[in-house]
Amino acid sequence: MKVIVTKKLFLLLIIGVFLGYVSVHAISMTEPYDPEKDPLVVDKSDVMLNSRMDSALRYPTQAMPIYEEHFNAYEAYTANQMTPGYKEYTFGNVSKDGQVYGRKFFRLGQGPPIETGGPLDVYVEGKAFFVIQGPFGQGYTRDGRFVLDSYGRLATIADYFLVMGENGPIVLDDTEAVYINANGEIYKNDRMIDRIRLVQFANLGEIDSFNSHIFYPVYGPGSVDLEENPKYYIRQGFYEGSAVVKGLIGELPRFKHGYLASAYTVQRTLRMYQNALTMGTP
Repeated sequence: MKVIVTKKLFLLLIIGVFLGYVSVHAISMTEPYDPEKDPLVVDKSDVMLNSRMDSALRYPTQAMPIYEEHFNAYEAYTANQMTPGYKEYTFGNVSKDGQVYGRKFFRLGQGPPIETGGPLDVYVEGKAFFVIQGPFGQGYTRDGRFVLDSYGRLATIADYFLVMGENGPIVLDDTEAVYINANGEIYKNDRMIDRIRLVQFANLGEIDSFNSHIFYPVYGPGSVDLEENPKYYIRQGFYEGSAVVKGLIGELPRFKHGYLASAYTVQRTLRMYQNALTMGTP
């Protein structure tokens, strides 16, 4: 009887040690956020100054490229106010060890519905994205202007990326008698062909974009955290317009003043150093 109890205790001890190792190992694998490993952080290593340099020079010099990125973003807004499915992006500041980084953030607001009456134009009410397939792999878009490629497959009007259904590429052959219901189910001559695949992101920090209307997973295929039951409503005969709500003029003064203030600080600091070096010169 004593031998049996000893075996049980030994087994429980081994299990406890194993679970403790697993928990400690799991904690050690959880790394803190590192902006240098974030693919959405702006790479401005070519303008970084020595970390030992005076803060009066280092900090404003780090800030100036970020203000430039903000300015470029609003230039892009102005140029894409009529681009279907276009999404705004902005830059927020993150820091590590006293160094400031600029990180891109998308604002995935709802663009207005543009009516066309086209059987392959589709508008999404909600936050879901169409799933597409391109040379880069799986991607996502809100631009619902669809066409048929030379093989009769449903594709995006921009670059002819395949629009994916629940069963793969959607083949229609022609546009005659095509009906798409509110759930994204496609019917042709009253026969269901497929259902357009749509997804909703749980974490917007996991996607990036080539042009602010075609998105892709920044950490590779299968890395995107998706909502289990995306909520959306499909409208046939419409597509989504640009989600830009403000152009260059509205925010230009703020970024201009920030940039000029940083440049003025650098200029004054360098002049102060120059004066200090020449004070003792006979």
